Amino acid sequence: MLTADQLELWQDAWSALGRGAADPKHPFHWPTLGYNAPLQDAPQLRTVVLRHLDAQALSLTFYTDARSPNVQPLRRGQASLLFVDVPGLLQVTVSGSCEVDADPASTRRQALFDQLSPRQRLDYATLAAPGSDFGDQDQSDARKVELAAKHFAVVTLSVEHTNIMQLSTGWRRLQVYSRRCDSLAVELSGKWLAP
Repeated sequence: MLTADQLELWQDAWSALGRGAADPKHPFHWPTLGYNAPLQDAPQLRTVVLRHLDAQALSLTFYTDARSPNVQPLRRGQASLLFVDVPGLLQVTVSGSCEVDADPASTRRQALFDQLSPRQRLDYATLAAPGSDFGDQDQSDARKVELAAKHFAVVTLSVEHTNIMQLSTGWRRLQVYSRRCDSLAVELSGKWLAP
């Protein structure tokens, strides 16, 4: 259970996350994704675009290319998203497990793809997979629009842990754990930490 002060900070942070999902100009629209890849020597970091937030289910959604090297590690393990609002003096880190939907038969995936603009669809239309070696010839602009739907994947992170650092009022830092009681209910517990 959260105290009144903790709940207020929690609600402020999730409100900012909601604005980040809705507003491309909000600093929380571009979080850093962190995950461990088994064959890499260090944690991997990528900038992603926050597309959707479900505050009730405590889940955040972003998109990726299904051929990307980050897809397999995300399917197998934990990931984190780091959000930083420098002018707002707020930093939020969420961690949890990911679900990757790259199934062409998925109606949710198709509905989200259909909402993309023609320009956004081009991000998934490259002939070469992300991270592919072109040798000495740059082919990064080679695209086939009809491939975009096939390459499109939806990643949903189910939040299990949240760390909120508010720098504007005495450097408050709150760590919150969430535990799913059932498909609808989430139990929150938190504690203040030294910043």
